[in-house]
Order: sequence, then structure tokens, then C-alpha cells
Amino acid sequence: MSDRITMSMLNASLNYINRLTEIEHTIEGANGGWKLCRGNGSVNVFHLGYISKRELYDMMQAYARGFELSNYDRNLLIKGGYNMGNFYVCRQMNSGGGYTQPGLNIVVEADTVEEAQEYMSEGGISNASSCECCGDRWDILGWYHSYEKEEPHYKDTTFLQIKTEIENKQDRKEEKDWGGHVIPLIYMYKKFPKGMVDQDILGNGRWYKYYG
Repeated sequence: MSDRITMSMLNASLNYINRLTEIEHTIEGANGGWKLCRGNGSVNVFHLGYISKRELYDMMQAYARGFELSNYDRNLLIKGGYNMGNFYVCRQMNSGGGYTQPGLNIVVEADTVEEAQEYMSEGGISNASSCECCGDRWDILGWYHSYEKEEPHYKDTTFLQIKTEIENKQDRKEEKDWGGHVIPLIYMYKKFPKGMVDQDILGNGRWYKYYG
């Protein structure tokens, strides 16, 4: 697969940044290089000269990511974090002697255990890396949870209440995955608050994630 960055890729990122920030940005080119500007070209966003398409593309992606997280955190607190809901919480076991992404604790807003399992599976979370001797990495994905028709662990509760409880009970040192990357304490799937569906803030369809 080619790693070549085209103008159509740069323009797609530009359009996304303009929608995300509601500020008009432009891409200016000269001397065989490119730069991202705002304010009718008067401000060079990255305070650099003209750079390659690859460098600009990577920096634009990081730039957009910063706005995504800023918007996400704000919307989580204003529209999502204080909303009441039903949640399942799954604590990761170190099956096989280690931990994996996406989080040490998974919080899922769902009304049934089948829903919670479905959303986790949609997010690529599975017990495929579990060790037979140690047992399931994610116990809530075990068949017996569906069989027992397990009720939500938290009913009519806010995510922020659950987050606080998990943080207060935290008894683990910082954990890293097999690649040496730090694993977030909390990874959360929650329904989009009204008004956020069209933004798809972190590219997760009707669900978004919280990294704690």
C-alpha cells in the first residue's frame, strides 16, 4: 500500500478541520511545500515554513485530534457525563500474564448484558488473547453472563459517578501493553448525547469513548 499523500487527502483533512473548528483554514503552497493557515492566510497554524505533504498531513491530523478531544471532553461533561443511565463495568484480568488495550476497565452504557457484549465486540474487544489456564480476560464476554441474564451493574447512575468510584478503588500501578504503551484506566462506550450524532467525534459511529 502506498504512503503517498495526495492533495485530495489534504483537502479532506482541511474540510474536516473547518467543520470541526468552525474556523476557516486554508492550505497555501509555495517553493514545492505546503502550510496550513487561518485568518485568510494571515496566520501560519504551525509556525513553520513550507513543508512536505506528508509532514503537513500528519500535523493536520494531530491538530484535528486536539480539537476532537477538547470537544469530546466538554460534551462529555455537559451533555453526557451527568446523564443518568444503566451501565456494565468490566475489569480486565491479566490473562496470560499481561494486559492489552483499550483499557483496564471497560464501562458500557447498556440495558442488557447482551447489549454490552455486542458493543464491546463491535469495538474489537474479545477474549481471543485469553489464556486457557488463566481464564477470560474480559469476563463479561463469557457465555455464562448471557445465560444468567445479568442485570446492569449500575442503574440510573451517571458515568462520572462510576468514573469516580473506579478511580477511588484503583489498586493497580500504571500498566502497559505488550508494545510498551500505557493502558488507560477507563475506556467507555456511551450513547451519543442529542446533537452529537452528526459529529461522530472520535469516529465511533453512535458510540464514543472516554480515556481516563
